[in-house]
Amino acid sequence: SGYFMLKYYRFFTKSQPLLLLSHMRSYSSLLGHILGSNPHIDGYYEMHRHYFSTKSLYASKMQYLMKHRPANESCFFFDKLLHNHLIISSDFAKLAGLKLIIMVREPQSAVNSIIKMAMERSFSSELERGEMAERYYLERLSALIEYSHRFKGEYFYIDSEELVDNTNETLDRLSGFLNLSKNLQPKFQKFHHTSQSKFGDTSGNLDAGQVINVKQSTTLHEINSATSQDYCNAILTLRNNSINRT
Repeated sequence: SGYFMLKYYRFFTKSQPLLLLSHMRSYSSLLGHILGSNPHIDGYYEMHRHYFSTKSLYASKMQYLMKHRPANESCFFFDKLLHNHLIISSDFAKLAGLKLIIMVREPQSAVNSIIKMAMERSFSSELERGEMAERYYLERLSALIEYSHRFKGEYFYIDSEELVDNTNETLDRLSGFLNLSKNLQPKFQKFHHTSQSKFGDTSGNLDAGQVINVKQSTTLHEINSATSQDYCNAILTLRNNSINRT
């Protein structure tokens, strides 16, 4: 590890954390690929790590270096947190240079996509059941609202639908938030873990290397009307607490 620290000293000391707080099937893999294709950003997939301190960040960077080499112009190191058991501590939140994005997809599409993903896995998952997928979504939504209060006025909020329906404008605004000298682009690279199991979207959509809007053809579970209302209330809060509130 000492060798890596010396060889990639700039990556370990200068590359600031850029964290996406979201939920499964939110187009987070798509956003990760877009971000990771920018010359100023390293990382594109979920590291499945807590963030307690600088040590946590170093551990994630070390994990990343096992398969990848950092960009020469890297300013940010990207990771995403999609589950409530992975947390950002208050100590880590005080780190200078930390950038946060919160992104949420509307529940009917998200929950159906979660069920479909669970059904396609090689192992059994409780998320194959609609009510469990819906519960995961609601519990994650609640956690994202808590984060929005903790980081009020500091994070950039994205409606997932805007990423695919209004891509260029969304990416331009996000580029401004990150103060990138080269704006984010809708076309992106294919990486070592692209479309692999345990590393995000395995549908094959990412292999296109560009944003494509795939409409779902079947409804596997009809969400509760209360979930729709919770979502509507949540996005009002998430938008109002964001730095890019409109």
